[in-house]
Amino acid sequence: MDEWIHIQRKQKFSKKKYRYKDEREEKLLLSGEDKKDVCRDKDKESVNENKTMHYEDKNAKHIHNEVKKVTSYLEKSLFFENFKEKFNQISQKNGNIAGAICLGLGSLADMNLNNKRSCMYQLSFILLVRKTYNIPQMYVYDPKITKIDAIVYALLDVTVLDAPDQASKGQKEREEVEAGVRENVVEDVGDTIGRNVGVGGTPLGSGGQKMLLFMPHCDVSLYGQVLCDLFTREQLRYTNAHFSFNLENTIFLGNSFDYYRDHMYLYKPLGLPSCAIRMLQKNEQSLNVKWKDAHLNRLKRNFKPAHFIFYLSNFLEEIKFPICSEQKQAFNDLSIIIFRKISNKVTFWSNVCEFLLDQKKE
Repeated sequence: MDEWIHIQRKQKFSKKKYRYKDEREEKLLLSGEDKKDVCRDKDKESVNENKTMHYEDKNAKHIHNEVKKVTSYLEKSLFFENFKEKFNQISQKNGNIAGAICLGLGSLADMNLNNKRSCMYQLSFILLVRKTYNIPQMYVYDPKITKIDAIVYALLDVTVLDAPDQASKGQKEREEVEAGVRENVVEDVGDTIGRNVGVGGTPLGSGGQKMLLFMPHCDVSLYGQVLCDLFTREQLRYTNAHFSFNLENTIFLGNSFDYYRDHMYLYKPLGLPSCAIRMLQKNEQSLNVKWKDAHLNRLKRNFKPAHFIFYLSNFLEEIKFPICSEQKQAFNDLSIIIFRKISNKVTFWSNVCEFLLDQKKE
């Protein structure tokens, strides 16, 4: 052989390499499609949100107009004329009203038409009370409140309260003890409404002013809890507002207590709250009595918030609401209630405790 002939080796193409390349290209294509899908989804979400907001605004304006119509109708009604006559008996001797707190009205957007109608009439009624008696601030809370409700309340200049502020056990006990100490050291506590704080730390009034508490057809346990908090802690707490006032500065619009008094047997055995037990134990010497721990522990175990309304029965004045023939469901069995001053909390709880122990012996 004269010469070697060099033949260039055939280049091998890696299928693996091209497979990876194809996969990368496919991923890029897919990612591009995904981005388009994401954009389309966002556009759809934005459109849906806009539609929802438009629906909520439109519905809220419609409900707002309905509320104004009902308010105008109630203002000319015999029911409200009769209510004013009854309310004036109390308001004229109780000074100005610094604010109104409305609990348990429900929702203006409730799917149940009867509930929705009751809510609308109750709201229209309390708005009319605010207008008639120049109540500067009004608050509302109900777990059923929706975005539509919130829009309506904003249009009506009503502040929606956030969920109740659950104070820690230690904090609650300190507040209850402090309230008890104030009561024992100085019998005349005076008007605590001056310490009332609303949204943004704004004071809600000065001494001599009252708070209106509107709670139509609420559960008896809620009545008991709210009134017990006002008596033991002299305040109601919500996440965005703390209200400081006591029972004697409260004008209460809610269920008549007569029914509960007549049916007290349904709630037995009755008990005492833990703050009352502590107060009695601390003041055994001044009361000249030795309570048996077994009796007090039993009363503590038996206590339900609803029990407190039975202990107030001798310290209140009640005037029944007039009949509203147009909307009986919204206002039936309601009363205007004010509470007399309880000068000494220790004596009050001591008398309640003795009553309960005597009931046990019978």
